[in-house]
Amino acid sequence: MEDALVMLKPVQNQVILKTLPGLAQSFGSILDSMQLVEITATVCGDDTCLIICKDKETALKCFDHLCQYTPPFFFSNE
Repeated sequence: MEDALVMLKPVQNQVILKTLPGLAQSFGSILDSMQLVEITATVCGDDTCLIICKDKETALKCFDHLCQYTPPFFFSNE
């Protein structure tokens, strides 16, 4: 599913995950099944998942954890 990931970005106590159109619900289901302790809740639409964490520090830990599943070149332009 890494080919369907468009953007991953921490924002305050949340992580924003953008996907190709129509795939956010699939990502949300996968995230929920992973039962990561950093994730309080996920809210997903058509192409965006909002991952809600307890605080900013936890969101950064969640972001770091999810970065392990991105392709090696994913963040090369930042």
